[in-house]
Amino acid sequence: NFNKEDYDKAEEFYLKGLEIEPENVKMLDFLSTTYLKAEDIEKAGETRKKIIEIEETKEQWFKIGFVYLEDEEYFEEAVEAFHKAIELDANYGEAYVTLGVHLYDQESYDDATEYLEQASKLYPEDENIQKKLAKCYKETGKIGDAIEQYKSIIAEQPDNMKAYMNLANAYSATEQFQLALDTSIKLSEIIPDNPKVYILTANSYSSLKRYTEAETDAKKAISMDAELYQPYRILSEIYQAKGYIKYEKFLKLETDAKEAYGADADALVAKRDTAKKAANSLFTQAQNSLNAAKAKTENSSELKYIASRKETLKQLLEATKKDFF
Repeated sequence: NFNKEDYDKAEEFYLKGLEIEPENVKMLDFLSTTYLKAEDIEKAGETRKKIIEIEETKEQWFKIGFVYLEDEEYFEEAVEAFHKAIELDANYGEAYVTLGVHLYDQESYDDATEYLEQASKLYPEDENIQKKLAKCYKETGKIGDAIEQYKSIIAEQPDNMKAYMNLANAYSATEQFQLALDTSIKLSEIIPDNPKVYILTANSYSSLKRYTEAETDAKKAISMDAELYQPYRILSEIYQAKGYIKYEKFLKLETDAKEAYGADADALVAKRDTAKKAANSLFTQAQNSLNAAKAKTENSSELKYIASRKETLKQLLEATKKDFF
């Protein structure tokens, strides 16, 4: 019944099962998921709390928090659940990340900072977390202090990889892309065998519209570790940006061709079609890279970003598809 999306019937049978085995954790888990699918957040959360009475683990509290995040009305309950998980494990990174990213997505930058700071300590090489934290600092007027702090740490500890990464992301967040690149290049001299360094340099080059170097470093990161999603995402951004340049050229040539006659019009049409084909090819590469990134991450905020980008690419591919008439 659950698979048929008949949630009322599914609930009926799960409840009958629980009358026989009231402490069947698997059954309670299924029932909670059924309520969640039926958008009954209150019952979904209360059912998960029954699991806590049987076996209290950080994972179960995390699941409760995740349920309550589905509806802003239950945000306080979500925070309480995540804090319960953290009480059981002060280094429970998933709880800090999920809560921090949720607050970030809600543009509650001041509240998000606390959780993202903890997450950044646990995952110092996670570019996504570092960039979000840097933006929080920027939006709350703390970015200048953060940059000076990172620079001070580097002065005292010139081999501190985390400080360099934080500084590069802070510069990116404030659109100081050349400084971000300089910092990333310096870091590559310290740890040349770390693929995440080349993610930083590729991102900086891309932001500076130096697409050839950005593509080279993104591919270098992939050659070192093909399971990282970030370089594929950066490649998709590079190809989309380059494709858009060709697309704008196509649009201009199309306008010019309509105003021309004879041989001039024929020449412009040929150039127009070449530009359109090149744009479509680059947008296709962007889409393929984005699909590769999606296959290599389960990060909810990244998947949301990827979904948004895919919609944009879908429209661009449609606008540049081959005409048959």
